Amino acid sequence: MKAEGILSRSILEWLQSGDGFVSGNTLCEQLNVSRTTVWKHIEQLRKAGYGIEASTNKGYRLVHRPDALFPAEITGYLQGQRFGHAFTYKDSVTSTNDEALLFARSGAEEGHVVVANEQTRGRGRRGHSWFSPPGTGIWMSVIARPRIALAQASSLTLFVAVAVARAVKEITGLQSGIKWPNDIVISGRKVCGILVEVSALAEQVQHAIIGIGLNVNVPADQFPLDLRAKAGSLQSETGRTYRRSWVLAVLLKHLQKVYDLFISEGGFAAIRDEWVQYNITLGQRVSVRTDGTTWTGQAIAIDESGVLEMIDDRGVRRRVHSGDLELLMPPQTAARQ
Repeated sequence: MKAEGILSRSILEWLQSGDGFVSGNTLCEQLNVSRTTVWKHIEQLRKAGYGIEASTNKGYRLVHRPDALFPAEITGYLQGQRFGHAFTYKDSVTSTNDEALLFARSGAEEGHVVVANEQTRGRGRRGHSWFSPPGTGIWMSVIARPRIALAQASSLTLFVAVAVARAVKEITGLQSGIKWPNDIVISGRKVCGILVEVSALAEQVQHAIIGIGLNVNVPADQFPLDLRAKAGSLQSETGRTYRRSWVLAVLLKHLQKVYDLFISEGGFAAIRDEWVQYNITLGQRVSVRTDGTTWTGQAIAIDESGVLEMIDDRGVRRRVHSGDLELLMPPQTAARQ
């Protein structure tokens, strides 16, 4: 998008700073450019979806903003935040985690955010794909550089899940549920997935890419047929449409808060009680597939390191560090069907 240019962003910031017109002379003087240059960048902003009214005697006025995730739409919400201090927008990518990894390997600082309007090959945990249509969701990755041992990194996903649940509650007023380890669910439908990918050297974390896919304004009938029974969005679950720039800002705010807690406290125990309050897994009959083996039984607890504990159908107590979990109907309910 051409409007990502520094000058276009500066013009947009001036137009957003008040409710009235901004004269062409003011823009020329403040930005030290010619009227022709200002006009050219105004046209670029219009092509990007901004409605800008022009008056010969008054100058320019912003009358419409697109539902977009351009830097100029986000940075005003993020004053003083580390997460979002550097912000890269892409119209279309295969995966924001892939893009963020390139930045991380090039030395990008912690808190650098990569967000896309569309992912063509979005992915979730354990090789699953993630439906990421254009203009409807938050498809983003954040670079983190926690100074921790690799063994501690697995609980970062659980912290992120709490951050998303907090954000969803602020945005919608609804209490979402966390399905272990990292699915965010409303009314039984998954609205958000989390993928944390870690690079380490000598058992020390070098960086972590925190990937979040949040379905914001995806209409229920836009999901592929095989997902409609189990996928949802903030819009489909509340009947309201949300401005994605604000949703992203709220998400980043809560993400930074729980990340700071993760760093200062050093383990899942610091947030375990809150995770349990959001969880929809404990006490339920579940099926867990891990490393080619599937266990069916009851989820009974999550320990202070984030490991799921269950009793399988043979009465064996098992500790599950990672896997694909499915909630099952209780046996007596299934028998009546």
